Amino acid sequence: MGVLPVIARELRAQARQPMTHWLRVVGGLAVAAAIGLALWKVGPLKTRAATTVIGSSWGAPGNPRALAQEFGVILFGVMNLFVFAVIWLFVPLATADAVSRERREGTLALLYLTELGSLGIVVGKVFVHMLRSVSLFLTMAPWLMLPVVFGGVGSR
Repeated sequence: MGVLPVIARELRAQARQPMTHWLRVVGGLAVAAAIGLALWKVGPLKTRAATTVIGSSWGAPGNPRALAQEFGVILFGVMNLFVFAVIWLFVPLATADAVSRERREGTLALLYLTELGSLGIVVGKVFVHMLRSVSLFLTMAPWLMLPVVFGGVGSR
């Protein structure tokens, strides 16, 4: 008996957990907060752009293209900060309780009745929580392309 039955059981159990839903909501709110913070930071650039002369060169702050590129650069930095915070702070907080929850619910003894050892149980739980964090990243991944669309970040 391998680790796959533990992984399948954990995936079914995690799908029913409210924390899985709230973790995705936190990811979406982090993206929305990052976009809001980037828009707030671009406010002084917009007022500076309004005071420059119309018809300035492409690189000047009065150019709407330069303003969009600057917004893309700011958005890229803010989104990276928020994604880092969500993945490296909220995911470990949500997964730190995995084995102790089994003990509290009284199902850890049932897992030891199988042919799995301690290492197999831990590997199964770690894999499931890693998969949950990857799904959190995948909910944010389409929004991470916004800085590329605005032109502030290139492919290199």
